[in-house]
Amino acid sequence: MPELPRSSKYVSTPDAPLDEAERNRLIARLNEAYGDGKVAADAYRAHLDTLFSASRLGEVAGIVAELPPLATHDTPAIVPVGSGQPGELTPSGG
Repeated sequence: MPELPRSSKYVSTPDAPLDEAERNRLIARLNEAYGDGKVAADAYRAHLDTLFSASRLGEVAGIVAELPPLATHDTPAIVPVGSGQPGELTPSGG
């Protein structure tokens, strides 16, 4: 099973309460992972049971570690290809 970094709130503050907003975010991530085929049906049901019964962050650390990571960046914009040669500067538009 993958491990979370010590800086993760699930590891660094395991006794902190699991609020409803966090529970709902984790359920949404679990649903997405299951829909994408990244979580087996048995594990999905077990993880849902744990998420609904958990009251502390540490209780869901194992589930969070197994979920696909969240994107920490936006999709980069497509940069138009210029007509100049590599390393050649082009005049600015304004």
